[in-house]
Amino acid sequence: MIQTTCWVCMSSWLCAATTQLETYADDLQQLQGTWTGTGGGNDCTITIKGSKLRFFGREDFWFETTFTLPPSTFPKQLHATIEKESDAAGKNVGTTVVAVFKIENNVLTLVVIDDYTEKPAPPVENAADWTSLDDDFTKDRFTLKKSIE
Repeated sequence: MIQTTCWVCMSSWLCAATTQLETYADDLQQLQGTWTGTGGGNDCTITIKGSKLRFFGREDFWFETTFTLPPSTFPKQLHATIEKESDAAGKNVGTTVVAVFKIENNVLTLVVIDDYTEKPAPPVENAADWTSLDDDFTKDRFTLKKSIE
């Protein structure tokens, strides 16, 4: 009985872990490529290759980051640690930027959380209810369309 119970628990844990890895791989794959659109009132481009994300706002305002996709967050989160930046961007190297994101119909919506010191779970019960991510909670909202490569 104990052996059967342990096997069931272990099987459940392995299935959950496998599902999380598959979801992570699916999300990572969907994010790959070049995304163009607007954010913070300006045109911008985000290029994602592997776990590297490059944000380009203009020649004098850009960031290069390495990111992770924490499992089991709802809505989905992206944590990007700034590795390089333009001089005009300030002094943010080493800072982790937290954002929530969704991809629908080749459109990436990325909402940067205002407080970079923590990795919060946004107060959203339903990932479809993005209107509750109001200006008090967010820094910038980006809407980008995937480029055909």
